[in-house]
Amino acid sequence: MLNLPFGLKDGRLLEVEQVSAGKACACRCPGCMAPLVAKKGQHKRHHFAHQAASACGQGLESALHLFTKQLLAQHGFLVLPPLLCDITGELLWPSRRLQFDELKTEPRLNGLIPDLIVGFKGRKLLIEIAVTHFAGTQKIEELERRNLPCLEIDASKLINDLCWQGSLFEANRFSNYVLFSQQYKKWLFHPKRKNHECQLFAHANHMQVKPWGPAHQRSFWVNRCPLKMNDSPGFYKHSGANVLRECINCRFCLEIKYDLCRRGGRTVPTTPNSVLCLGR
Repeated sequence: MLNLPFGLKDGRLLEVEQVSAGKACACRCPGCMAPLVAKKGQHKRHHFAHQAASACGQGLESALHLFTKQLLAQHGFLVLPPLLCDITGELLWPSRRLQFDELKTEPRLNGLIPDLIVGFKGRKLLIEIAVTHFAGTQKIEELERRNLPCLEIDASKLINDLCWQGSLFEANRFSNYVLFSQQYKKWLFHPKRKNHECQLFAHANHMQVKPWGPAHQRSFWVNRCPLKMNDSPGFYKHSGANVLRECINCRFCLEIKYDLCRRGGRTVPTTPNSVLCLGR
């Protein structure tokens, strides 16, 4: 487990090399606020520890949260990852540097509490810093309902990669990844991506599925597959596609819809009845 790399003093996080050794550091744990001691011996790497025995498990998480917030507030920018369509993988816009002029920590938005909100050109971006608690489905659905763009920084994976096999934590390397790298960042939700995907569904072909063969060997087909028609124009009899072998793996297949039935008190899908296809 990584030793505590920061101590809290006068409302700011400090690295162990920035304070006096021992109890003279006058720092507290960012998680439980208990007094810390700065261990700066000659044989082990320097770090903070609780003065008294403690079962505190929140110190590292709180420290990384505070350090990342402090870092962004100090520099006023970060590099955003590219925005990709979840369905087709299409690039909607490339990675870019975001310069912001406003930053609020843990604001309350009618029950939604992101770690940060940054403001730029009259717009706002929510930022989540994930250490042990990552955004769940319910939170992402709420972001979508409110149409709020939100970026997640995976501080947990970043710290694990930087301190692999017991390597010393280096605040400068951590800072460089948070500010300048596309890695360890992902979009939880973005309105532009949602709008693009809604347009895909609106313009998709609704293709009816037809069963073929006896019940024990039944397969399911759609006629006039766009890919096969382009390869062999005019030969419609050869343009069918097997739904469960071809459509399901096709990059143009948006969705396969199934008939539903009740079994054992649950609603389960049975046989495919239509395909939403982007092919032309």
